[in-house]
Amino acid sequence: MGSFVKEETSSLMTDFLEKCGGYAVVDGGFATELQRHGADINDPLWSAKCLITSPHLVTKFYKVSIESARFLRCASSGRVMREPSMLVREAAAEQLEETQSDWLSLCWWPTHLKSTHNDASDLDNGTDDLPSFTEFSFDQLRAATCGFSTDSIVSEHGVKAPNVVYKGRLEDDRWIAVKRFNRSAWPDTRQFLEEAKAVGQLRNERLANLIGFCCEGDERLLVAEFMPFETLSKHLFHWDSQPMKWSMRLRVALYLAQALEYCSSKGRALYHDLNAYRILFDQDGNPRLSCFGLMKNSRDGKSYSTNLAFTPPEYLRTGRVIPESVVYSFGTLLLDLLSGKHIPPSHALDLIRGKNFLMLMDSCLDGHYMQPMDGLYLKKLVYPYDVHLDYLESGANIIITASYQATIQGFVAKGLSVGEAESLLRRSVEITYEAREIFYNRCTKGSWDFVYAGKASRRPILVAASVGSYGAYLADGSEYSGIYGDSVSKETLKDFHRRRVQILANSGADLIAFETIPNKLEAEAYADLLEEDINIPAWFSFTSKDGVTVPRGDSVVECAKVADSCTKVVAIGINCTAPRYIHDLIISLRQVTRKPIVVYPNSGEIYDGLNKKWIKSEGESEEDFVSYVSKWRDAGASLFGGCCRTTPNTIRAIAKVLSGESPAASKPKFRQ
Repeated sequence: MGSFVKEETSSLMTDFLEKCGGYAVVDGGFATELQRHGADINDPLWSAKCLITSPHLVTKFYKVSIESARFLRCASSGRVMREPSMLVREAAAEQLEETQSDWLSLCWWPTHLKSTHNDASDLDNGTDDLPSFTEFSFDQLRAATCGFSTDSIVSEHGVKAPNVVYKGRLEDDRWIAVKRFNRSAWPDTRQFLEEAKAVGQLRNERLANLIGFCCEGDERLLVAEFMPFETLSKHLFHWDSQPMKWSMRLRVALYLAQALEYCSSKGRALYHDLNAYRILFDQDGNPRLSCFGLMKNSRDGKSYSTNLAFTPPEYLRTGRVIPESVVYSFGTLLLDLLSGKHIPPSHALDLIRGKNFLMLMDSCLDGHYMQPMDGLYLKKLVYPYDVHLDYLESGANIIITASYQATIQGFVAKGLSVGEAESLLRRSVEITYEAREIFYNRCTKGSWDFVYAGKASRRPILVAASVGSYGAYLADGSEYSGIYGDSVSKETLKDFHRRRVQILANSGADLIAFETIPNKLEAEAYADLLEEDINIPAWFSFTSKDGVTVPRGDSVVECAKVADSCTKVVAIGINCTAPRYIHDLIISLRQVTRKPIVVYPNSGEIYDGLNKKWIKSEGESEEDFVSYVSKWRDAGASLFGGCCRTTPNTIRAIAKVLSGESPAASKPKFRQ
């Protein structure tokens, strides 16, 4: 049993909520996230099989990171490896060819932007219109940046060499980026001039090229082409409306590798502190490598790292960044592109050794790197750790297993033995616990946000084993109607669910979540089963189409009375219901129970079981979903989450509301 189940069943949820500060967050739309990872949710066993695969392109692409680690080891021993560009081309060539004709449809750039695709041999041709590297006066640059006004600031950073980057406009209307160093950054005037002129000779379409400098008195400034579409960090880690698509991430990797190869060929292989902030996007939506970082900013003409996360381990011994170190940094950027987040290289290496490649993948990639897989090869599946982790990182206190449609009868119908079917049920719980352990480890080892890590590592997290209705097994839409036919009695339902409930009760889960209950009869069957020497608490969650009755037509209040009378039921609630009905349903439930109320509605869309698709509901605003949470809390609910068509962004926003923060930065994104 889970740690909380050792307590008295009747007090489990009360004590848990107290540990959570009074309110808790349930995870969101598992089906939506699995679909993003490539699952076919029209398959009757989608939630159990979790159709997530590792196709050839992912394998090839990830080999680049592994190759980068090999480069590091070989560099230490004096052996020579290939340039990053050669490593990436093999992985990217096929994808580039396949997406060339329809590139913009796969990328996140606006359709009016026309992107160019040149071979490496042509990369110098597009720089002919750039002026020769020249010296600017300080007055010229001051005028171009409106007196270095704060409104012109693009970025501020730097420890060893503090600096500010400004956006400016020259008299000939050219936009420029001006990097103004702190007065103490370049005390040696000759070194600054030599470095600036050397880097200024580089001309390549993969670079944000330097076009000039200024060295007057104590002032040290560099001038480069202005890149209007911000940094890779902005679009990869802090996107507002749409995540960067797979093909664009692949393009970033290829273009960056070509840029590094070019710099190396010109004797400028050293590129310290290579990270997502140094990748910029031009007016055509193409990624470019900033030349600002090619300047060696030390008195002895060597480069020093200011961010240990992007430098190889031997830096701690030597204190120097060597030319070969660039490939290690390139590997860390590949991890960023794959995961959509900062992942400590040490953690990534552990996952690589365990061949858990998909645990590094960004769940927002919408299945673009996935391919279908025959549902019978269940033993070869990679289970959905990443989906659970997405919700944990979004603030969930309760994560629900992928067993909603996992039934022994369903697995047997697919050709598995009873023993194999039971093992898969147990495995659904094991996966969730493993995901929780990974999450806790991430919070205590190598976290990038130490304040958040401290909070997250102390956050209580329960595992709820999901049990779907008999209609979910039938997969004919009857889970949304509650009509099973006259031949299905309460005893029929008890016999159908019994063994599954027994398996899950002894699997280590903290509680069982009986979800999307469509009729009173099935609630009675569940209540009877819990009295059959099944020692685990549970919650009953009903669904409603009108805010008054369950789909079969039974009163929600009468159904709630069944749940309230069962001593092992520790919470009662509503899920898979339009948000607009939740407030009144909470009030109705509160009339018949004092037990905690759980609500996790869907996005407001309506599922067409016959045609197996979602239909947008008239008058249902997606933006209103999170705004309802405070009202639901005031009405008496204690546990909040999302069901169908909600995402980790929804859960993140709910968590912010409950913690008193503004949810504006975490506006829920519903599946389109």
